[in-house]
Amino acid sequence: MSTFYDGSVKGHITRDGATVTHIRYSQELPVSHENDPVEAASAYLRDTAEVLGLEQPHLDSLRVRAEGMAPEEKGIEYRFQDDKRLFDGTTVAFTQTYFDVPVFRRGISVEVKQGPNRIVGVTNNTESGLEGGLPSQERIGFYRTLFQDGTALPGRAPHRENAEAEVTDATDVVRRTLGLTGPAPTRRNGQPAVTGLMNGRFVAYRYRPEHRFDGRPGPTRDDAPRPEGENEAPEAVAGEGTKPPFPDIPPVDESIEPERTYLCAEMIVRHDLPEYGDLVWLLLAEVETGSVLYIECQTCFVNGMVFRVDPQVGSGDLSVTSDDSDTILQNHDSSEVLTDLDPPAAGTQKLRGAFVEIEDVEAPNVAPPDRPSGSDFNFAPRTNDFAAVNAYYHQTQLFRRIADLGFPIADYFDGTSFPIPVDHRGTGVDQINAHWAPNGRGGTEHLCYALCDLTNTAQPLGRAVDPWVHWHEMGGHGTLGDHIGKGTFDFAHSAGDGLAALQMDPESALRGTTERFHYAPFRPGTPRRFDRTWQWGGPEDDTEYQSEQILATCHFRMYRSIGGDHADLGRRRFASRAATYLILRATGQLTPATSPATAELWCEQLQKADVQNWLSEGLSGGAYNKVIRWAFEKQGSYGGRPPAVDVYIDDGRAGEYAFQPAHWANQSMWNRNAPDGLPGHQNAVAGAKNFFYVKVKNRGTSASGTVTVQGYHCLPGAGLTWPGDFTAMSPAAGLTVPGVPANGAGEVVLGPFEWTPNENVHGHDCALMIATTAGDPSNVVHITGSESIEEWRLVPNDNNIGQRNVSIVPGGAGPEALIASMADAVFVAGNSLPRLARLELRVTMPGVLAAKGWALELGDAAKGFRLEAGAKRRLELQLVPGESFTADELRQAGDQSIEVGLLADGMEIGGMRYTVDPDRGADPEGGPLGLHSAGSAGAPRGDATHGLLERLGMDEADVTNVTVNKVNLDVEFGHPRPTGRRP
Repeated sequence: MSTFYDGSVKGHITRDGATVTHIRYSQELPVSHENDPVEAASAYLRDTAEVLGLEQPHLDSLRVRAEGMAPEEKGIEYRFQDDKRLFDGTTVAFTQTYFDVPVFRRGISVEVKQGPNRIVGVTNNTESGLEGGLPSQERIGFYRTLFQDGTALPGRAPHRENAEAEVTDATDVVRRTLGLTGPAPTRRNGQPAVTGLMNGRFVAYRYRPEHRFDGRPGPTRDDAPRPEGENEAPEAVAGEGTKPPFPDIPPVDESIEPERTYLCAEMIVRHDLPEYGDLVWLLLAEVETGSVLYIECQTCFVNGMVFRVDPQVGSGDLSVTSDDSDTILQNHDSSEVLTDLDPPAAGTQKLRGAFVEIEDVEAPNVAPPDRPSGSDFNFAPRTNDFAAVNAYYHQTQLFRRIADLGFPIADYFDGTSFPIPVDHRGTGVDQINAHWAPNGRGGTEHLCYALCDLTNTAQPLGRAVDPWVHWHEMGGHGTLGDHIGKGTFDFAHSAGDGLAALQMDPESALRGTTERFHYAPFRPGTPRRFDRTWQWGGPEDDTEYQSEQILATCHFRMYRSIGGDHADLGRRRFASRAATYLILRATGQLTPATSPATAELWCEQLQKADVQNWLSEGLSGGAYNKVIRWAFEKQGSYGGRPPAVDVYIDDGRAGEYAFQPAHWANQSMWNRNAPDGLPGHQNAVAGAKNFFYVKVKNRGTSASGTVTVQGYHCLPGAGLTWPGDFTAMSPAAGLTVPGVPANGAGEVVLGPFEWTPNENVHGHDCALMIATTAGDPSNVVHITGSESIEEWRLVPNDNNIGQRNVSIVPGGAGPEALIASMADAVFVAGNSLPRLARLELRVTMPGVLAAKGWALELGDAAKGFRLEAGAKRRLELQLVPGESFTADELRQAGDQSIEVGLLADGMEIGGMRYTVDPDRGADPEGGPLGLHSAGSAGAPRGDATHGLLERLGMDEADVTNVTVNKVNLDVEFGHPRPTGRRP
């Protein structure tokens, strides 16, 4: 599988051999003339059928809804399945059909961004070359009756061993399909095992023997002798990272041929295994013979613990573990409001609310607590009742978080009935475990939690006390269940570990330690982590729990890059919300037929989710797709290589995306007061023409084509938005170079860009440079129409963009020169958040100056102020002197920057840097060689200026500004040069 940029479609194409499986439009979103998203998607498929390898006659029924109950002798077609609307986007799903029924988990989905309708991308998971024939109408009628009312007409049973037997109900059909001929087994607690049909329909399925047991080794070989009597699952202890074994199903009938397409009965069934309790399975039984061609367990298992937060995460104390006594554990619980509860009935308050109901679903039989109306649910940690309260609290908080991100719960979980039953003490015998159970209709039936510790089961600590496990089960498996019809990805167990980490990390007391990256550290022995060096396609990539750790590492790297490693809690919280939103939105855009088969395709799905707007947050999309791609690249996706072309303006990260706290100090771009092309940044001269230069490199594997760079400048300060706050430099169309070498082997300098700073400001305008080339556009291409994006989201997450908010101030001529250079310095503070926000400035002085008592005074802005969305405030900064310092002291300290950061509601959103240069002499007016900045009063100062004006015979009193743009020297010698002397 390979992903590459295709200039003919202006997007990235993924191929699996000759088949195009995915298109993501990265350069330009195709605009549809259709007003309805479904019509836009249908027209798009017809227009791109040749690229996708589809035949036009197969697209004639795109508006006909796919059904699964009336098989006919028909070939391949594509039928409408669903249109899933989230925020400003609609995912339109089309099912591939054969025999006039859906082909099992095969189809096409098209993502449409609305306002106007534009195509974000397409996923093609169809099969070609399907060949097969229908079974007898008698067998079709048998299963149709079974699906419609749960009974089957008397007739031949679905196994050749019992050809003359009659079956009359769904349970009998399921048992015979599974090869169960003896009496029903019992669980360890003495209760009878449960077997029965939950849901069913017809599908077409191409039989592949190697995939029969969900792509994993099964309990028997097809040629193995059949054991007599009841086939019970082997004894096993469920626990960390384990899955239940498969039932020992019969081999397929000898008439079944590999790679042939069969009409199958897709049955969602409930079937117990003694050690694992109530399990849900998906079976594909060939209709004529009843042979099971495919089986998977849909109940998903994992380990964990809880309080408001994991006690180690909350305290940082690694000695607190799940086997501790109540005396210790009670130091880490807290009293929290139980929200969304139903009102008391008959004076009794139950743990039932809008989202969940604590209920005894599975053995052992442990009833949930209730309390008199108005009473608190206060219990000691090592009790079943404490587990019940935690189960209610954490599940409710999870759904409230999802709703707070803008996802309507009823729509996002449209296959689930609320409130969801949650069993705080289930899964059969005492074990450390938990599971998510599907309802057979594409949603959640219930959640079940066992124990967190086995050292003291007389005083049990429930598994439900840990928020990690709730996010794994419902956040990971539950969300997938509603959107792809099963609780796991094909390439990894789920996204649950990563989602849990995103919720825990912003306030974790384990930050700064390696335990920060440990999944559920409170329970000893949990080996799962999200800082793995494991690679996709490597020996650890098992498509299960180890692959989930690789996926969690990708997701956590993305979170860290976009702000999760920031020192400010506000930015970490935002990064957590943004990363969670992207994972949930990408999940919500999946369909059963287009679930990603590889990590690379999931990465593409995340990038498509990013391009669309986060309407509930008021944020335009398109900020993070390059970070997402890089996060997966570092774990081996895309061959572990950068894109073919990846041009960048180096901000010190060599074009990569490790977190950088200050995005506004890019040293690969600089200003000159003359178009001399020399290196070294000079402060801009206000009111005069200045000249900017930029270096561009390419970390891609191939040399780029033509690269265009455009330059912009803006007011000095932070909290700015693109494009409204930026003014183009000249030429507005930018400057171009024919190419940039691959693999960072060389750099190209473009310039000069001509510009004049904004008037009446200190001459410290900030600059923005944007590079773009075919196959690697800047993220600004995603900002169209009335959309805008904040500089703090745009710049650090796009290596095509560089920003320099830097002024050089003299540090080599003593305190007086430094004070003069900062006199009346201006900082423009803007509120780029889409809401009223409290702004404040944070000043960091160089260590040597701070130790000597120097400070930057903020006036009445020192205590913060409020601004409406989009508003700006002009602030004047005043340097307050301390003790004297020397250039050598600055030089030896190394730290030479005065940083002024702007925070909005606790999040740093930009800043300015004033570099105190120990090698720079007095520069009182901000220009080179002691020249005036425009509009200043009084005579120019500086010997060079004075001498030049004197030579020209000009009166200094008439001069308001001097700018050196070009210097020509013509030197004539009237006598031969003396021997041995320098000219």
